[in-house]
Amino acid sequence: MSFFKNAYWALPHDVRRSIYKRVHGQAYQALNALRDAPIERDNSVSFRPFIENRCIFVHIPKCAGISISHSLFGFNAGTHKTIKEYQIAFNAKEFNAFYKFTIVRNPWDRLLSAYRFLMLGGRNGFDKRWSETHLAKYPDFRAFVLNGLSEDEVLRWQHFRPQSDFLVDGAGNMPMDFIGRFETLDEDFQTIAKKLGKSVSLQVANKTAGEKVRYKDAYDDEMMKRVAEVYQDDIRLLNYQF
Repeated sequence: MSFFKNAYWALPHDVRRSIYKRVHGQAYQALNALRDAPIERDNSVSFRPFIENRCIFVHIPKCAGISISHSLFGFNAGTHKTIKEYQIAFNAKEFNAFYKFTIVRNPWDRLLSAYRFLMLGGRNGFDKRWSETHLAKYPDFRAFVLNGLSEDEVLRWQHFRPQSDFLVDGAGNMPMDFIGRFETLDEDFQTIAKKLGKSVSLQVANKTAGEKVRYKDAYDDEMMKRVAEVYQDDIRLLNYQF
């Protein structure tokens, strides 16, 4: 299987798109439909702003993506699509020319933020039901980290999915033009806005309710090590420490 995967990713961008279209026609059509999807409400999913602004925003959950998207485009734009999906939605000329940017976050901090967000009900009923099924069975954050974090259904859920899954393509490359950091959000947002020719300030949206918790206070040594094991690729690729 790895031989065929490597051979596939060695092909030119548009050849890969053509093969994907033939093999996964429904998924291809769904992604390409977002290029012209209408913007009807705040949480509409559309790639139109990316085409209009010649950019691609890889929105990793719990990295201020809704604030950034609303500030730049007026709504939630592309939501949580991966760089692989954008390589299907956009042809080689577009993908190579568009300004590709993202915001990443310290994995220990992001994990705590995602956990608290979902335990408080998340953004919608879908989040709430998932949390009730997969998180509520653990008495606290420590029990979840040590006993539930490495479960497949947890790591597949977008809020806990490794950041590297969103940023690394099938060839092992990270084809981003700018990787900003949650820890320097205001400064990095202005870098992005300037590149896009926009004079806007960052609006705060989708902030987790309740008292702010300093993430370092939420971990003991055992928890810290478990997160380092689960998110080792993120820590290595994005150069984070606890």
